[in-house]
Amino acid sequence: MGAEALYSALSGAVARERALEVVSNNLANSSTSGYMAQRSTFAEVLAESVNDEAVVGGSQVSIGESRLDTRVGPLHQTDRALDAALPEGGFFVVSTPSGERFTRAGSFQVAPDGLLVNASGLPVLGRAGPIHLEGGGLVKIEPSGAVSVDGSTVDTLRIVTFERPSALIPEGESLHRAPDALTPLESEQPVASGALVGSNANPIRAMTELVAVSRAFEIYNRAIETVSAVDQTAINKIIG
Repeated sequence: MGAEALYSALSGAVARERALEVVSNNLANSSTSGYMAQRSTFAEVLAESVNDEAVVGGSQVSIGESRLDTRVGPLHQTDRALDAALPEGGFFVVSTPSGERFTRAGSFQVAPDGLLVNASGLPVLGRAGPIHLEGGGLVKIEPSGAVSVDGSTVDTLRIVTFERPSALIPEGESLHRAPDALTPLESEQPVASGALVGSNANPIRAMTELVAVSRAFEIYNRAIETVSAVDQTAINKIIG
């Protein structure tokens, strides 16, 4: 067996553990508005029918960084005036204490101070900055992204796209951060008002992956125990 077999089993277990975290998160967010599933990228993918012998004798397995599945989720009609969706795959922009964040979750509301905010209370940005809705009148979001109060336009929702949206970094609550090398591109794509983009995580796929990865993780753990036991037996024989 030796160190090579043990290292192979350990690397496989670590890879599967990370994949388990990814698919578990996808399953948990399969009904979260605006959620984009993460996919694990493996440097080497073993056959689906993993067995103990292949694990112990196999080569090193590693997992790269997860990437975003940026396909647009299903569109759900809500008929709520402050719900908005981007069917063409853009992102709304919100302001956080750590800077701008990007999201497809378009369930907005008006805060007590008149500020348009998302479900977490973060200011939603328009082209002129945070959107202030004064007067308590009828708020409407137009297909152009214009936000109006009693028919008078206040601002237009800021919508952006990215050349490589899969490089966005998830930060929870359907928010994403753009790394320094990724520049947001201003967009004028249409807005579907009274609708929300659903999660693009398929619960059936996520459950299937969860079962498969869990099984593989257990197999790698058994392989580690097997290699360790064999090595210990060999050591005992050597020292008498």
